Amino acid sequence: MLVDESHRSQYGAMNAKMQQVFPNACFIGFTGTPLTKAEKSTARRFGNFIYTYPMRQAVADQAVVPLLYEGRIVEQDVDKEQLERWFERTTRHLNEEQKADLKRKMSTNEAISATEQRIREIAYNIALHYEQNWRGTGFKGQLATASKRIGLKYLRYLQEYGIEPALVISAPDTREGPEGVGGPEPEVQTFWKQMLERYGSEEAYIREVIASFARPAGFEILIVVDKLLTGFDEPRNTALYIDKPGKASKLLFRLDSLRDVCYNAPRCEGAAPHNPER
Repeated sequence: MLVDESHRSQYGAMNAKMQQVFPNACFIGFTGTPLTKAEKSTARRFGNFIYTYPMRQAVADQAVVPLLYEGRIVEQDVDKEQLERWFERTTRHLNEEQKADLKRKMSTNEAISATEQRIREIAYNIALHYEQNWRGTGFKGQLATASKRIGLKYLRYLQEYGIEPALVISAPDTREGPEGVGGPEPEVQTFWKQMLERYGSEEAYIREVIASFARPAGFEILIVVDKLLTGFDEPRNTALYIDKPGKASKLLFRLDSLRDVCYNAPRCEGAAPHNPER
């Protein structure tokens, strides 16, 4: 029983029914996205490796182009005393429980990631990197951000630093926004209304932005949140700038773990064991 995309449907009722209908079958799984989580492990579900095709081998075979990764850190200076003083003055009308709740919300990763100082520094770094490496070459870039609010900030700062960016988002949902607030943030709502007024519909807005990105003189960097991260095939799209937490395999694997893997069930006899050297 050959199971393609074996990381997807083999951890619940589907697998149980398959095992029941085919009790004597030898299950072989193929996947380019092996799961390694405790609750979902492709290797534990199917057994030993039969064959692996690492990304390095794919590059050597010229089946794919090499992926070049460069990690960068933005240093931020935080004046704790000044911050505490500002917080006490701003929340002087709240009780202790309300203050504690607000402080908890303000200390989330997204709140820290959205600080103006941080985004301005990263935007400048991206603008400089793009100008030095890709402007005028015919190739362009894409910036993946953690939220629509952060994407809007990047749109403003990249424009300020001389880049022609475009922000591609989906329609704001009424559940969006900070915890405890019903509805999307005003600036996101305003941007969305402007896009609809300019293009007429969500479909036309996304279509026209992508079309501009495909032209040599069009948008230089696409800023995205969740859209156009997978299945977006544009030859000019060469540099991917990432400023968002990594979740599972949504964006990138590390080079040494990205591979097409074929697993075999423990009861399959005669299968060759996994050999990392091969």
